[in-house]
Amino acid sequence: MSLFFRKTPFLWAAILLGSLWLPAQAAPPVRRDFVGVANNQFRLNGREYKALGFTSYQLCVAKNPTTRAQVERIFRDAKAAGFSLFRATSLVYDFNDGDLKHHLSEPVWQRVDLLLDVARQENIKVIVDFSTLTYETGRYSTPPFDLTAPANFARLKPIYGRIPNRTNSINGRRYKNDPTILGYSILGEIVPFGLRFKGDNTVNVANESRDVDNYLLFIRRAAAELKRNDPNHLVNAGGLLHVSPDGPVRDLSGQPYWKTLWSDANIDFASVHIYPNLDDTLKQANAPLAPPYPFPLPVGEWKNLDVYKSYADKVGKPFMVEEWGLSLDRRLPDSDELAYSPQFQRDYFANAFAVTTAAKIPVSIIWQWYPGNSFDLYPGESPDEDAVIAIVKRYSAEFQTQGAAD
Repeated sequence: MSLFFRKTPFLWAAILLGSLWLPAQAAPPVRRDFVGVANNQFRLNGREYKALGFTSYQLCVAKNPTTRAQVERIFRDAKAAGFSLFRATSLVYDFNDGDLKHHLSEPVWQRVDLLLDVARQENIKVIVDFSTLTYETGRYSTPPFDLTAPANFARLKPIYGRIPNRTNSINGRRYKNDPTILGYSILGEIVPFGLRFKGDNTVNVANESRDVDNYLLFIRRAAAELKRNDPNHLVNAGGLLHVSPDGPVRDLSGQPYWKTLWSDANIDFASVHIYPNLDDTLKQANAPLAPPYPFPLPVGEWKNLDVYKSYADKVGKPFMVEEWGLSLDRRLPDSDELAYSPQFQRDYFANAFAVTTAAKIPVSIIWQWYPGNSFDLYPGESPDEDAVIAIVKRYSAEFQTQGAAD
Protein backbone atom coordinates (compact mmCIF):
# COMPACT_ATOMS: atom_id res chain seq x y z
CA MET A 1 0.00 0.00 0.00
CA SER A 2 1.13 3.55 -0.52
CA LEU A 3 0.31 6.98 0.75
CA PHE A 4 0.84 10.34 -0.90
CA PHE A 5 1.60 13.40 1.13
CA ARG A 6 1.35 17.12 0.63
CA LYS A 7 4.27 19.38 1.38
CA THR A 8 4.58 20.85 4.84
CA PRO A 9 6.13 24.32 5.24
CA PHE A 10 9.89 24.48 5.00
CA LEU A 11 9.87 26.03 8.46
CA TRP A 12 9.18 22.64 10.00
CA ALA A 13 12.18 21.14 8.27
CA ALA A 14 14.33 23.95 9.59
CA ILE A 15 13.05 23.32 13.11
CA LEU A 16 13.82 19.63 12.65
CA LEU A 17 17.42 20.22 11.64
CA GLY A 18 18.00 22.52 14.56
CA SER A 19 16.63 20.11 17.12
CA LEU A 20 17.39 16.50 16.23
CA TRP A 21 21.04 16.48 17.21
CA LEU A 22 20.74 16.27 20.96
CA PRO A 23 22.63 14.13 23.50
CA ALA A 24 21.99 10.47 22.74
CA GLN A 25 21.57 9.00 26.20
CA ALA A 26 17.98 9.01 27.51
CA ALA A 27 17.22 8.95 31.24
CA PRO A 28 17.12 5.44 32.76
CA PRO A 29 13.90 4.03 34.19
CA VAL A 30 13.01 4.77 37.80
CA ARG A 31 12.71 1.08 38.75
CA ARG A 32 14.92 -1.91 37.96
CA ASP A 33 11.95 -4.07 36.93
CA PHE A 34 11.35 -1.82 33.91
CA VAL A 35 13.36 -2.55 30.77
CA GLY A 36 15.84 0.30 30.43
CA VAL A 37 18.88 1.33 28.40
CA ALA A 38 22.47 1.74 29.54
CA ASN A 39 25.55 1.91 27.34
CA ASN A 40 23.89 0.52 24.19
CA GLN A 41 22.29 -2.40 26.06
CA PHE A 42 18.75 -3.17 27.10
CA ARG A 43 18.85 -3.71 30.87
CA LEU A 44 16.41 -5.41 33.25
CA ASN A 45 16.97 -6.06 36.94
CA GLY A 46 20.69 -5.39 36.58
CA ARG A 47 21.19 -7.74 33.63
CA GLU A 48 21.38 -7.35 29.89
CA TYR A 49 17.87 -7.92 28.56
CA LYS A 50 17.44 -10.18 25.54
CA ALA A 51 14.24 -11.44 23.96
CA LEU A 52 12.75 -13.37 21.10
CA GLY A 53 9.49 -11.64 20.23
CA PHE A 54 6.33 -12.26 18.26
CA THR A 55 3.44 -10.34 16.78
CA SER A 56 -0.16 -11.49 16.41
CA TYR A 57 -1.90 -8.53 14.83
CA GLN A 58 -5.42 -9.95 14.64
CA LEU A 59 -5.47 -10.33 18.42
CA CYS A 60 -5.08 -6.55 18.66
CA VAL A 61 -8.00 -5.57 16.39
CA ALA A 62 -10.89 -4.88 18.77
CA LYS A 63 -13.62 -5.87 16.31
CA ASN A 64 -12.17 -9.39 16.05
CA PRO A 65 -13.84 -11.55 18.73
CA THR A 66 -11.56 -13.26 21.22
CA THR A 67 -11.69 -14.57 24.75
CA ARG A 68 -9.18 -14.51 27.56
CA ALA A 69 -8.82 -18.29 27.22
CA GLN A 70 -7.85 -17.89 23.54
CA VAL A 71 -5.28 -15.21 24.33
CA GLU A 72 -3.84 -17.31 27.14
CA ARG A 73 -3.52 -20.33 24.84
CA ILE A 74 -1.75 -18.34 22.13
CA PHE A 75 0.62 -16.71 24.62
CA ARG A 76 1.40 -20.03 26.36
CA ASP A 77 2.19 -21.66 23.02
CA ALA A 78 4.43 -18.70 22.15
CA LYS A 79 6.24 -18.99 25.46
CA ALA A 80 6.74 -22.71 24.90
CA ALA A 81 8.41 -21.88 21.58
CA GLY A 82 10.86 -19.56 23.36
CA PHE A 83 9.17 -16.17 22.94
CA SER A 84 9.30 -13.66 25.81
CA LEU A 85 8.22 -10.41 24.12
CA PHE A 86 4.97 -9.44 22.37
CA ARG A 87 4.73 -6.52 19.93
CA ALA A 88 1.14 -5.26 20.07
CA THR A 89 0.56 -3.73 16.66
CA SER A 90 -2.72 -3.01 14.80
CA LEU A 91 -4.20 -1.37 17.90
CA VAL A 92 -7.38 -0.30 16.08
CA TYR A 93 -11.12 -0.88 16.23
CA ASP A 94 -11.14 -2.17 12.65
CA PHE A 95 -9.12 -1.81 9.47
CA ASN A 96 -10.09 0.82 6.87
CA ASP A 97 -11.72 2.90 9.60
CA GLY A 98 -10.56 6.51 9.63
CA ASP A 99 -12.54 7.60 12.68
CA LEU A 100 -10.08 8.46 15.44
CA LYS A 101 -12.88 8.22 18.03
CA HIS A 102 -13.43 4.56 17.12
CA HIS A 103 -9.76 3.75 17.66
CA LEU A 104 -9.67 5.56 21.00
CA SER A 105 -12.89 3.88 22.20
CA GLU A 106 -13.07 1.55 25.18
CA PRO A 107 -13.29 -1.71 23.15
CA VAL A 108 -9.85 -1.05 21.64
CA TRP A 109 -8.11 -0.31 24.89
CA GLN A 110 -9.95 -2.98 26.84
CA ARG A 111 -8.43 -5.40 24.32
CA VAL A 112 -5.00 -3.92 25.08
CA ASP A 113 -5.81 -4.24 28.82
CA LEU A 114 -6.45 -7.95 28.25
CA LEU A 115 -3.26 -8.48 26.25
CA LEU A 116 -1.19 -6.70 28.89
CA ASP A 117 -2.76 -8.67 31.73
CA VAL A 118 -2.20 -12.04 30.06
CA ALA A 119 1.35 -11.03 29.12
CA ARG A 120 2.01 -10.09 32.76
CA GLN A 121 0.65 -13.48 33.85
CA GLU A 122 3.00 -15.25 31.41
CA ASN A 123 6.00 -13.01 32.23
CA ILE A 124 6.08 -11.66 28.67
CA LYS A 125 7.03 -8.03 27.99
CA VAL A 126 5.00 -5.91 25.54
CA ILE A 127 5.78 -3.18 23.00
CA VAL A 128 2.75 -0.95 22.42
CA ASP A 129 2.88 0.16 18.77
CA PHE A 130 0.89 3.18 17.54
CA SER A 131 1.86 2.76 13.87
CA THR A 132 -1.32 1.20 12.49
CA LEU A 133 -3.58 3.53 14.45
CA THR A 134 -1.76 6.53 12.99
CA TYR A 135 -1.84 5.25 9.42
CA GLU A 136 -5.49 4.18 9.59
CA THR A 137 -6.73 7.48 10.98
CA GLY A 138 -4.71 9.42 8.43
CA ARG A 139 -5.46 7.85 5.08
CA TYR A 140 -9.02 6.73 5.82
CA SER A 141 -10.26 9.97 7.34
CA THR A 142 -12.61 12.13 5.29
CA PRO A 143 -10.83 14.05 3.93
CA PRO A 144 -7.55 12.13 4.45
CA PHE A 145 -5.00 13.71 6.77
CA ASP A 146 -1.42 14.27 5.73
CA LEU A 147 0.20 12.06 8.37
CA THR A 148 3.04 14.45 9.04
CA ALA A 149 1.16 17.75 8.87
CA PRO A 150 1.10 19.90 12.03
CA ALA A 151 -2.72 19.71 12.07
CA ASN A 152 -2.56 15.91 12.18
CA PHE A 153 -0.02 15.91 14.99
CA ALA A 154 -2.26 18.28 16.96
CA ARG A 155 -5.17 15.84 16.81
CA LEU A 156 -3.00 12.80 17.63
CA LYS A 157 -1.01 14.47 20.42
CA PRO A 158 -3.56 13.56 23.16
CA ILE A 159 -2.87 9.85 22.50
CA TYR A 160 0.68 10.22 23.81
CA GLY A 161 -0.66 11.46 27.15
CA ARG A 162 -3.91 9.54 27.37
CA ILE A 163 -2.52 6.04 26.83
CA PRO A 164 0.40 6.19 29.33
CA ASN A 165 -2.06 7.47 31.93
CA ARG A 166 -4.72 4.83 31.23
CA THR A 167 -5.61 2.49 34.10
CA ASN A 168 -5.93 -1.14 33.08
CA SER A 169 -9.58 -2.13 33.55
CA ILE A 170 -8.58 -5.68 34.57
CA ASN A 171 -5.74 -5.27 37.05
CA GLY A 172 -5.88 -1.57 37.97
CA ARG A 173 -2.31 -0.86 36.86
CA ARG A 174 -1.65 2.48 35.21
CA TYR A 175 0.16 1.87 31.94
CA LYS A 176 3.07 4.14 32.78
CA ASN A 177 3.57 2.23 36.05
CA ASP A 178 3.30 -1.23 34.50
CA PRO A 179 6.69 -2.97 34.01
CA THR A 180 4.99 -5.42 31.62
CA ILE A 181 5.32 -2.70 28.98
CA LEU A 182 8.80 -2.49 27.47
CA GLY A 183 7.95 0.70 25.61
CA TYR A 184 6.17 2.38 22.71
CA SER A 185 6.73 2.46 18.94
CA ILE A 186 5.52 5.58 17.14
CA LEU A 187 5.43 5.15 13.36
CA GLY A 188 7.17 2.22 11.71
CA GLU A 189 8.17 1.63 8.07
CA ILE A 190 8.15 5.32 7.22
CA VAL A 191 9.95 5.11 3.87
CA PRO A 192 7.76 2.62 1.95
CA PHE A 193 4.69 4.69 2.68
CA GLY A 194 6.35 7.71 1.09
CA LEU A 195 8.18 6.11 -1.82
CA ARG A 196 7.75 7.81 -5.18
CA PHE A 197 9.35 6.38 -8.29
CA LYS A 198 10.38 7.83 -11.62
CA GLY A 199 9.47 6.12 -14.88
CA ASP A 200 12.64 4.02 -14.75
CA ASN A 201 11.74 2.71 -11.28
CA THR A 202 14.49 4.59 -9.48
CA VAL A 203 13.74 6.52 -6.32
CA ASN A 204 12.88 10.18 -6.77
CA VAL A 205 15.26 11.22 -4.04
CA ALA A 206 14.11 14.86 -3.88
CA ASN A 207 10.53 13.89 -3.11
CA GLU A 208 11.56 11.04 -0.86
CA SER A 209 13.88 13.18 1.25
CA ARG A 210 11.15 15.76 1.68
CA ASP A 211 8.77 13.10 2.99
CA VAL A 212 11.41 11.68 5.30
CA ASP A 213 12.11 15.06 6.91
CA ASN A 214 8.41 15.51 7.57
CA TYR A 215 8.26 12.06 9.14
CA LEU A 216 11.31 12.75 11.30
CA LEU A 217 9.71 15.89 12.68
CA PHE A 218 6.48 14.03 13.47
CA ILE A 219 8.33 11.19 15.23
CA ARG A 220 10.56 13.57 17.15
CA ARG A 221 7.58 15.51 18.51
CA ALA A 222 5.67 12.33 19.40
CA ALA A 223 8.71 10.85 21.16
CA ALA A 224 9.19 13.97 23.25
CA GLU A 225 5.53 13.91 24.26
CA LEU A 226 5.68 10.24 25.24
CA LYS A 227 8.83 10.74 27.31
CA ARG A 228 7.23 13.71 29.05
CA ASN A 229 4.16 11.68 30.01
CA ASP A 230 5.90 8.39 30.71
CA PRO A 231 9.55 8.53 31.81
CA ASN A 232 9.44 4.88 32.92
CA HIS A 233 9.20 3.31 29.47
CA LEU A 234 11.37 3.23 26.36
CA VAL A 235 10.37 4.95 23.13
CA ASN A 236 11.14 3.65 19.65
CA ALA A 237 10.62 5.50 16.40
CA GLY A 238 9.29 2.28 14.87
CA GLY A 239 11.06 -0.28 12.75
CA LEU A 240 12.53 1.11 9.53
CA LEU A 241 12.27 -0.63 6.16
CA HIS A 242 14.46 0.03 3.09
CA VAL A 243 17.13 1.39 5.42
CA SER A 244 20.18 1.10 3.13
CA PRO A 245 23.60 1.79 4.72
CA ASP A 246 24.55 4.73 2.48
CA GLY A 247 21.24 6.11 1.22
CA PRO A 248 19.92 6.90 -1.29
CA VAL A 249 17.38 8.61 0.97
CA ARG A 250 18.97 11.41 2.97
CA ASP A 251 17.40 14.06 5.14
CA LEU A 252 18.03 17.77 4.75
CA SER A 253 21.16 17.48 6.88
CA GLY A 254 22.68 15.38 4.08
CA GLN A 255 23.06 12.10 5.96
CA PRO A 256 21.03 8.87 5.74
CA TYR A 257 17.78 9.60 7.53
CA TRP A 258 18.05 6.63 9.90
CA LYS A 259 21.19 8.05 11.47
CA THR A 260 19.46 11.32 12.29
CA LEU A 261 16.43 9.51 13.68
CA TRP A 262 18.33 7.09 15.89
CA SER A 263 20.43 9.95 17.30
CA ASP A 264 17.44 11.81 18.74
CA ALA A 265 17.63 12.08 22.54
CA ASN A 266 14.05 10.84 23.00
CA ILE A 267 14.54 7.71 20.85
CA ASP A 268 15.83 5.00 23.18
CA PHE A 269 16.64 2.22 20.71
CA ALA A 270 17.04 1.54 17.00
CA SER A 271 15.12 -1.03 14.97
CA VAL A 272 14.56 -2.31 11.45
CA HIS A 273 12.13 -4.54 9.54
CA ILE A 274 13.54 -7.04 7.01
CA TYR A 275 11.55 -8.81 4.30
CA PRO A 276 12.91 -10.98 1.47
CA ASN A 277 10.23 -9.96 -1.05
CA LEU A 278 11.93 -6.56 -1.19
CA ASP A 279 15.34 -7.97 -2.05
CA ASP A 280 16.48 -7.62 -5.66
CA THR A 281 18.58 -10.80 -5.51
CA LEU A 282 15.53 -12.89 -4.64
CA LYS A 283 13.20 -11.11 -7.04
CA GLN A 284 15.55 -11.81 -9.95
CA ALA A 285 16.16 -15.48 -9.12
CA ASN A 286 14.45 -18.28 -10.99
CA ALA A 287 11.46 -19.70 -9.11
CA PRO A 288 10.91 -21.84 -7.22
CA LEU A 289 14.00 -21.33 -5.09
CA ALA A 290 15.58 -24.60 -4.02
CA PRO A 291 19.14 -25.79 -3.37
CA PRO A 292 21.62 -25.18 -4.87
CA TYR A 293 20.77 -21.48 -4.61
CA PRO A 294 22.01 -19.03 -7.27
CA PHE A 295 23.28 -16.71 -4.50
CA PRO A 296 24.85 -17.05 -1.07
CA LEU A 297 22.90 -16.52 2.13
CA PRO A 298 22.37 -14.11 3.79
CA VAL A 299 20.52 -11.87 1.38
CA GLY A 300 19.31 -8.27 1.55
CA GLU A 301 19.45 -6.30 4.77
CA TRP A 302 20.61 -9.33 6.76
CA LYS A 303 24.06 -8.57 5.31
CA ASN A 304 24.01 -5.08 6.85
CA LEU A 305 23.20 -5.83 10.49
CA ASP A 306 26.75 -5.02 11.60
CA VAL A 307 26.49 -1.58 9.93
CA TYR A 308 23.30 -0.66 11.75
CA LYS A 309 24.33 -2.10 15.09
CA SER A 310 27.70 -0.32 14.90
CA TYR A 311 26.00 3.03 14.42
CA ALA A 312 23.51 2.32 17.20
CA ASP A 313 26.45 1.44 19.45
CA LYS A 314 28.12 4.71 18.48
CA VAL A 315 25.15 6.77 19.65
CA GLY A 316 24.63 4.63 22.75
CA LYS A 317 21.43 2.85 21.70
CA PRO A 318 20.51 -0.85 21.61
CA PHE A 319 19.50 -2.26 18.22
CA MET A 320 16.78 -4.80 17.46
CA VAL A 321 15.27 -6.51 14.43
CA GLU A 322 11.71 -5.46 15.21
CA GLU A 323 9.95 -7.43 12.48
CA TRP A 324 10.84 -10.17 9.99
CA GLY A 325 9.43 -13.34 8.52
CA LEU A 326 8.84 -15.40 5.42
CA SER A 327 5.36 -16.23 4.14
CA LEU A 328 4.34 -19.88 4.40
CA ASP A 329 2.21 -19.28 1.30
CA ARG A 330 4.94 -19.93 -1.24
CA ARG A 331 3.04 -18.79 -4.34
CA LEU A 332 4.05 -15.74 -6.32
CA PRO A 333 1.56 -12.84 -6.15
CA ASP A 334 -1.51 -13.42 -8.36
CA SER A 335 -0.15 -16.78 -9.43
CA ASP A 336 -0.13 -20.45 -8.51
CA GLU A 337 3.60 -20.63 -9.27
CA LEU A 338 5.73 -21.49 -6.26
CA ALA A 339 8.23 -18.80 -5.29
CA TYR A 340 10.43 -20.98 -3.08
CA SER A 341 10.69 -24.45 -1.63
CA PRO A 342 10.10 -25.67 1.93
CA GLN A 343 13.88 -26.15 2.15
CA PHE A 344 14.44 -22.48 1.34
CA GLN A 345 12.04 -21.54 4.13
CA ARG A 346 14.06 -23.52 6.61
CA ASP A 347 17.37 -22.26 5.30
CA TYR A 348 16.16 -18.65 5.35
CA PHE A 349 15.01 -18.83 8.97
CA ALA A 350 18.14 -20.61 10.15
CA ASN A 351 20.42 -18.18 8.33
CA ALA A 352 18.53 -15.11 9.59
CA PHE A 353 18.89 -16.34 13.17
CA ALA A 354 22.55 -17.19 12.61
CA VAL A 355 23.53 -13.75 11.32
CA THR A 356 21.44 -12.03 14.02
CA THR A 357 23.14 -13.90 16.84
CA ALA A 358 26.57 -13.49 15.22
CA ALA A 359 26.00 -9.72 15.18
CA LYS A 360 24.99 -9.92 18.87
CA ILE A 361 21.53 -8.43 18.26
CA PRO A 362 19.71 -8.77 21.62
CA VAL A 363 16.09 -8.71 20.40
CA SER A 364 14.48 -10.30 17.34
CA ILE A 365 10.70 -10.18 16.69
CA ILE A 366 8.98 -12.48 14.20
CA TRP A 367 5.96 -11.62 12.08
CA GLN A 368 3.91 -13.50 13.03
CA TRP A 369 2.48 -16.01 15.49
CA TYR A 370 -1.06 -17.37 14.95
CA PRO A 371 -3.70 -16.11 14.14
CA GLY A 372 -3.42 -13.77 11.20
CA ASN A 373 -3.23 -15.37 7.75
CA SER A 374 -0.02 -13.49 7.05
CA PHE A 375 3.45 -15.06 7.42
CA ASP A 376 1.90 -17.34 10.04
CA LEU A 377 3.73 -19.75 12.30
CA TYR A 378 1.81 -21.96 14.68
CA PRO A 379 2.45 -25.51 15.90
CA GLY A 380 0.41 -28.28 14.35
CA GLU A 381 -0.87 -26.25 11.40
CA SER A 382 1.39 -27.92 8.83
CA PRO A 383 4.63 -29.94 8.67
CA ASP A 384 6.36 -26.97 7.04
CA GLU A 385 5.42 -24.68 9.92
CA ASP A 386 6.47 -27.25 12.49
CA ALA A 387 9.89 -27.54 10.80
CA VAL A 388 10.39 -23.77 10.99
CA ILE A 389 9.14 -23.62 14.59
CA ALA A 390 11.76 -26.25 15.47
CA ILE A 391 14.39 -23.83 14.15
CA VAL A 392 12.85 -20.99 16.19
CA LYS A 393 12.99 -23.11 19.35
CA ARG A 394 16.59 -24.08 18.66
CA TYR A 395 17.72 -20.47 18.43
CA SER A 396 15.50 -19.12 21.21
CA ALA A 397 18.18 -19.93 23.80
CA GLU A 398 20.33 -17.19 22.21
CA PHE A 399 17.72 -14.61 23.26
CA GLN A 400 17.44 -15.46 26.95
CA THR A 401 18.60 -13.07 29.66
CA GLN A 402 21.55 -14.68 31.42
CA GLY A 403 24.09 -14.00 34.13
CA ALA A 404 23.84 -12.69 37.65
CA ALA A 405 22.38 -9.34 38.55
CA ASP A 406 24.68 -6.42 39.16
